[in-house]
Amino acid sequence: MAHHCSITRRPSRLSIPDRCHPLAKVVFAEMRRQNVRYDELEWNSGVLRSTFKAWRTSNRPGLDTIEAALGSLGWSVLAVPKAETLPAELRADLEAVAEKHGTALPCLEFIAAAVGRQPHTKSGRRDQLVRAAAKREGLAA
Repeated sequence: MAHHCSITRRPSRLSIPDRCHPLAKVVFAEMRRQNVRYDELEWNSGVLRSTFKAWRTSNRPGLDTIEAALGSLGWSVLAVPKAETLPAELRADLEAVAEKHGTALPCLEFIAAAVGRQPHTKSGRRDQLVRAAAKREGLAA
């Protein structure tokens, strides 16, 4: 008769360095939260374990390696607008949601991008107006 034993892991003791790159901090925090070991992350992401270790002290992660590491942990790397570039009404709505959930606004900037909707920024609105004016001029000619 085969014995099936479940292997229970100890909780992660991985520390999150104070002085590493902010994106590397996210990797280490997720590794800890998900109880992922360096060897697993290396295998799943294709990034060498030594690279992760170097992030803890002096090396800055490259875009390709941070995308691979975060991707294997279920995250994406996205460019999002700064809160101060959002229209006042949208920013107020996001701040209300942030207060309700006890989080900070930069987290909410990510939400709009994560659901596939780019928040309108002041410069984006300006570009929209410029295109509309050019279109009107083209029709008048």
